[in-house]
Amino acid sequence: GRCPAPPTNPTPVPMAEVPAADRGGSGQQAAGDAARRRGGGWCAGAALAVSLFAQGAVTALTYTVWPLFLRAHFRLDDDGFAPLLLASSLAAALAVLAVPSLQRWLRGGAMRSAAIAATGAGLLTPLAFAVQCPASALPLHSALTLLGIGCAAWLDTALKSAASESLPRGWQGSAFGAAASLTGLGSVTANVLGTMLYQNSFASLSGHQANASQAEAAALAGPVDCGGGGLWVGAERAAVGAGGELPFQLIGALL
Repeated sequence: GRCPAPPTNPTPVPMAEVPAADRGGSGQQAAGDAARRRGGGWCAGAALAVSLFAQGAVTALTYTVWPLFLRAHFRLDDDGFAPLLLASSLAAALAVLAVPSLQRWLRGGAMRSAAIAATGAGLLTPLAFAVQCPASALPLHSALTLLGIGCAAWLDTALKSAASESLPRGWQGSAFGAAASLTGLGSVTANVLGTMLYQNSFASLSGHQANASQAEAAALAGPVDCGGGGLWVGAERAAVGAGGELPFQLIGALL
């Protein structure tokens, strides 16, 4: 009467030593999951890169072109633009301070916050520069422009937060350097190409273009006739993107 010995569990074999035929579909599934993760990472990185470029472009172009736009359409001089410049700085600062609270309220993290900010900047900025005259439309134009500047500042902060959350800790230094480079590239491109598009967008329906000196002379001679509307609906300048709106339409589409 001996008692039978308890059964012993076989020694587990690592998956690397198991033949592929015995592993079934588990190896293929793991490889597919890894490929999908890499693809999703590349897509997210490309979206971040485009958004950083567009954010730098819209911020630089707004600060560069806005004084010329106000002078051409609303006959606003330097003294009149100074309060708006101060208001734009306050709008950007308040937007940056509000980003953490907004992200907690949205409950979607930095990526959702960046998507909403990009949508706001892409819609508000072209709409603001579509409001071109009469003088009574200046408050509406200023409010929309300030909201667009605030959304652009919100987008910059949200994108940097998203990059720090989605990348490994060892890559964050390189990521912030790349983000600064993309933002600077967008600023340079907007200052060169955006101002050219702004000048060329002063076109009539017949295809004639006005250069910068002509636009300035018209602004000094008197207010631009918009056909009595708050938007650009005059018979001479009813072309799409006319009156300086074109570069902001392109950046809005990119966002």
